[in-house]
Amino acid sequence: DGGAVFCSSAQVAERVRALRAHGKLNNKHTYVGRNSRLDTLQAAVLLVMLARFPDDLRLRVSRAERYSTLFQSDARVTTPSQRNTSDSELHAYGVYTVRV
Repeated sequence: DGGAVFCSSAQVAERVRALRAHGKLNNKHTYVGRNSRLDTLQAAVLLVMLARFPDDLRLRVSRAERYSTLFQSDARVTTPSQRNTSDSELHAYGVYTVRV
């Protein structure tokens, strides 16, 4: 019932803040949202995971690049594309989906 959002867009950040508080923005319910809270144990686990996040993300990207290289020779397989390779806009590859 909790999580974290990383973004560099002020517009996206504003909407996410509204969604976490039942969609309320400037004392007006603009969106359908929710109000989820982390308990102490979940927050402690998330803090540890956040410290490892940059390394985990680099490992995911590295594995995704390896998969893409391996699938490259098969024209029947379409792999995910990386729009931008800057560190501020890396694909997290929570799921590496291919089209066959």
